[in-house]
Amino acid sequence: MLVLLGAHWDVIGFQGGDPKTDLRAAGMLAILQMLYFISVNQKLFTDIYLLSLNDYQTFPFAVTSVNMTGIVLRLVKDGKFARIVSKNLIDAVNNAYIAVFSEFYRVWKKDQRTIVNFDETKKYLQKYAAANLSALIRRS
Repeated sequence: MLVLLGAHWDVIGFQGGDPKTDLRAAGMLAILQMLYFISVNQKLFTDIYLLSLNDYQTFPFAVTSVNMTGIVLRLVKDGKFARIVSKNLIDAVNNAYIAVFSEFYRVWKKDQRTIVNFDETKKYLQKYAAANLSALIRRS
């Protein structure tokens, strides 16, 4: 039996027992990108997840992932991808998502950031993604 609602969503970093409340900004793409990320780089995905559980540097993993999708999705909506991607848009979007989430991990860990720094980190990543989009779509 499929259980859609419940405390099991908290385990991966949703804010409550109903994940759809956290998905509003990015929708199903956010879930698909998490699944894509773990399928192509399970070690990095796991490292980010484990950092999210750190007593000092904790952050809501799934909500953070949704925010990374949101950053990339905003660039798509603003037409930034259209200027540099002629085919395989979904590959470019997925690569950018992983690259942005990787940068989140790098900065969060290196600077010993905490949940207090989340908004500041998100603003940095928005600027970072916009400034480095061409390079991000080729990495991951």
